[in-house]
Amino acid sequence: AGALRLSEGRLRLILDAIPAMIAHVDAGRRYRFANRAYAQWFGLSKEGIVGRSILEVFGDEAYAVVSPHLSEAEHGERVSYEYARKNADGHTGHARSVVVPDVSLEGGFRGYFVMSIDITEQKASQAALVQAQKMEAVGQLTGGLAHDFNNILTIIIGNLSALQDRLGEDSGHTHAQYVEPSLHAARRGAE
Repeated sequence: AGALRLSEGRLRLILDAIPAMIAHVDAGRRYRFANRAYAQWFGLSKEGIVGRSILEVFGDEAYAVVSPHLSEAEHGERVSYEYARKNADGHTGHARSVVVPDVSLEGGFRGYFVMSIDITEQKASQAALVQAQKMEAVGQLTGGLAHDFNNILTIIIGNLSALQDRLGEDSGHTHAQYVEPSLHAARRGAE
């Protein structure tokens, strides 16, 4: 019995040392074990999470996301999924979980083994990449539009300049007064 307690203590030490979040939940969806990382993810102690229900720990919104996956695991399926939840500080954290059904030798469902990893930084990096790609696309679009617009203005400026030269030869032409403001506006647009 002493050796068993020693190996059990060693196993708990190992489970607390690894960076993954690990828990065991019974068939009634109540926590029976959680390592330190798992409990801290929810702002609880290892002792404080034991006996609580998944609903109580996750909150209504996140529970609604994970519950269908747990139901799948109850039918003997190994499932993986991602979910997001707000922590006590109001920040949203993202996790990826794998749930393995705990099935007895007789084949009865006894609960779940859960292993999760925090993917909040990965999600933030993905969001930043998507934003950068959007900005690059907008830059390419506006650059193309500016180039096309400049080509159009070049034609307008060229024609207005030619018209101005022709009207300048005919000093008595009354339309010459309209050419200079148009030419000025076209040049400003090109700049």
